[in-house]
Amino acid sequence: MIRFAALASNDPIALRVSSSYAARARDPLLARWLSDLTKIEKSENWDALEVLCSFPHADVGAALSLAARRGRSRELERVVSKRRERDVDWAENLARAARAAANSGREEALGVLLRYGVAEDDLGTLDSVLLDACCADTMESDAGARARCVELVLKSGADANCRGTRQGWKPLHAAAKRNDVNAIEMLVQAGADIDVRYHNGKTPMFVACEWGSAESARTLLKFGASLSLGAVLYTDHSLGAVNEPVLPRDVAVGLHHVECVQVIDEALRRV
Repeated sequence: MIRFAALASNDPIALRVSSSYAARARDPLLARWLSDLTKIEKSENWDALEVLCSFPHADVGAALSLAARRGRSRELERVVSKRRERDVDWAENLARAARAAANSGREEALGVLLRYGVAEDDLGTLDSVLLDACCADTMESDAGARARCVELVLKSGADANCRGTRQGWKPLHAAAKRNDVNAIEMLVQAGADIDVRYHNGKTPMFVACEWGSAESARTLLKFGASLSLGAVLYTDHSLGAVNEPVLPRDVAVGLHHVECVQVIDEALRRV
């Protein structure tokens, strides 16, 4: 049994998904509440989550995010099904939790949050928050879990081109970087621009070659990715003059990604 309102620990696990350290320092009630949330995680006593979320000083978004990240879909649904009408920050809290679920590959938890209204009034949340989280570099789960989350968010109406992203970095760039072939295929089949460009001109094909993601490069070429679109690099990779466009094959050669070079050369021979 958890005894709530304990003193805050020095290393509260819940803070990873919660309010800032500054907010915690300013508000002793929040600090104690976060300590209790940490106890729930450590003791696996998730049945106490609903009670903890009922406290007037509760950071409900933190609690939902932690439950989502741990894949506690049953307890998550129990909380979200009862709080909607009385939570003024409902949309924000739900979006926080959904991002945590997407970033952790928790398909079932993500499905619960989508059913209870994530982004129902703002499809941009699906695009720029959830789809981005499914493909992000920090994604914590395996490729299969990532693919299922990408599929779920796309089926919920997300735009594969994720128009809300800043500076042009798209889910397809992220999937190419981490060699996530399943995500690449689903995004392209859902309408993602195969040659979409980052602010410095990097295409997903360029990113794949830059990071040595040969399977990504092969998959992108299968869908018709261009090899003639270069990017402007702001640091010298020994590829010629700084700020001059560099082609995908050039960056693969310069960074010694031999398999990527072989994939490109095979494609060029077939032309």
